[in-house]
Amino acid sequence: MAIQWHARDENPRPLRLLKHFPWGSPKTLKAERMSADLRDVRDSFFAAGSARRNRSASSIVQPCVLESSHRIRDSGQGITDTFGLLSLGEIAPDDVPQTSDIGSIIHEAMVPIPERHGGCLCFYDQNGSLSELHCDDAVKAALIDRGISTGISFLETIAGTNAVDLTLRTRATVATVGAQHTCRLLDDLWMVACPLIFPDAELRGAVALIGTGEDVPAFSHQMVAGAAKLMTSHLRNLDLTRKLSQLLQEQKAIIDSISDGLLVVARDGNVQHLNSHAARILGVDPVLSVGRKFSELIDFDPIIYPLFQNGTGYKDEELLIRTPMRTLHLSDTAVPIKDDAGNVASIVNTFREFSDLQKVAHRLGGTRAVYRFEDIVGHSAKIQSAVRAARKAARTDGSILLLGESGTGKKLFAQAIHLGSGRANGPFVAINCAALSRDLIEEELFGRVGGVIDGVNRAGRPGKFELAAEGTLFLDEISAMPLDLQVKLLEVLQERSVVRLGGAQSFSVNFRLIAASNTPLVSLAESGEFRRDLLFRLSVIDIVLPPLRERQGDVDLLVSHYMEKYASDHSRDNWSIPTDTMASLRAYNWPGNVRELQNAVERLSNNANDFSISDIESPDFTTVDRKIYENPAFGFRLRPLQDHEKDIIDKTLKMVGYNMSKAARELRISKVTLYKKIKDYSIELRRPIGS
Repeated sequence: MAIQWHARDENPRPLRLLKHFPWGSPKTLKAERMSADLRDVRDSFFAAGSARRNRSASSIVQPCVLESSHRIRDSGQGITDTFGLLSLGEIAPDDVPQTSDIGSIIHEAMVPIPERHGGCLCFYDQNGSLSELHCDDAVKAALIDRGISTGISFLETIAGTNAVDLTLRTRATVATVGAQHTCRLLDDLWMVACPLIFPDAELRGAVALIGTGEDVPAFSHQMVAGAAKLMTSHLRNLDLTRKLSQLLQEQKAIIDSISDGLLVVARDGNVQHLNSHAARILGVDPVLSVGRKFSELIDFDPIIYPLFQNGTGYKDEELLIRTPMRTLHLSDTAVPIKDDAGNVASIVNTFREFSDLQKVAHRLGGTRAVYRFEDIVGHSAKIQSAVRAARKAARTDGSILLLGESGTGKKLFAQAIHLGSGRANGPFVAINCAALSRDLIEEELFGRVGGVIDGVNRAGRPGKFELAAEGTLFLDEISAMPLDLQVKLLEVLQERSVVRLGGAQSFSVNFRLIAASNTPLVSLAESGEFRRDLLFRLSVIDIVLPPLRERQGDVDLLVSHYMEKYASDHSRDNWSIPTDTMASLRAYNWPGNVRELQNAVERLSNNANDFSISDIESPDFTTVDRKIYENPAFGFRLRPLQDHEKDIIDKTLKMVGYNMSKAARELRISKVTLYKKIKDYSIELRRPIGS
């Protein structure tokens, strides 16, 4: 009986062979007496024709060999003298398993076995292509002389009946010898093949022992099964190594692609990993630093070292580190990694430059500059002169003072200057000094350190000075800034550093200042309401924006521009404006300037029909001095409710000395509502000196 077993089996299981099959027993059997019989049976089998089964063949060969012979005979292939040619669909893939190392080891292990067995250990891929041979040079040369070399296919359609093809088909150990092969090239060879099957039942190829002669050595089955088992384990390890390598490469790519610096330090203080961003921020080499002591790479005490003792991490801590070699302003997070005993084994430290966080925060929630010089509408000489001055100023980095009445477009000019400057990629930070109380203005500008304030634990935050880093800070209605804050602003402009409220640490700032005022600051400085030294600092470049009444011919352009805008907003075609209405618009004095004109056109468009603006209720624009709705019977002019409200708020503020809390109480509204109405009505806050 022949002994067969599967490569994965721990204990070999005998598989029953036909009693007439003479090889495979524990002894080495001589089969010369069978050779002639086998050849006769084979030749008569193929000569008998496809319609009749040969009983002699059925009684002397294995069933899988007989089935292969039937397939070959039925296909008309018959007995061949050499291997056939590969068809396009049978070409072996490029990813043949690399087995040379383990193959050499297995071959060396064969040395203690009788050396005259003349066998060659061969490895095949799952498509039956020979990938490697491991044997003595003499045996290899003999096989190569027969045309058997790496790359050749042992599939049945190419090489006829053979053990390699059958083991791939049956997924079991198979032996073929001599005339059992249907290719005469293999007539004097014996082959024992075993499949390479992974635990998930995936067939990965085969291993075979091939030798010359008609004797199948008794040890051949054990040898092939053992080699298959070793090779399966080797290929499984190769796959696992490839997957782990790919996973490591993916993780490295993810780590290096994140914008944060990432550092991993072991308990002994050695750097285990350092991504490119961390190396850039710390100024070290990302490759040479791995394996070295972290403390040797930097010139300050590592902030994370205490975590090895206390085991307590932290998140988003703001750090400011100054050394003779560097200044680091970081948002820092440290996470301790503990072992099974609860000891800190390593620390994962991520950090980001604070300026990057400021840019992100401002991009998501801050003011954005959207208007460019091309968006300024007007062809009059005065507005074009202002645009030329602004374009010229944008190319410098000095402070700019924009002067003009309310509604002349100071904020639009400020945004255009920013986008036309070298700081266009930086933030544009805007604050209206008249819309906030004295305390709120200070905190908005300077920021605040974290800590317990008024019994509440508040997080620290940077102010507008810091948020405008590498960009532009626009202070609108700067004339409303209290005198004591003017002193602090002057100090920031001179020292280029800022100290947050409640703190002592100074932060360097780098921004371009644009200030705006609808009141001549020179007159305020003469009356003591504005500091002269700050005025000098602000007015490096002065740009005066003309009122609309002085912009000859620009009313028509502006009306057309806003009509087109609101027509688009309402998904309508552009409206036509009656001649008399247009004449009224030109004749009006526009004390509110472009902002008032825009509001008027919007009001007209909202009351227009589908084709024209006519017969609608609107102010009488023909009265340039605004003597409208006057009723002598009552002794005062009839005016819109908003005008009365504005006067009441303005007079109340003056009566209480511009104390917002008192004014809000007198008016019985909240401070937030009061600030909003001050901004909506463009009420000037003329605080007394020293307030």
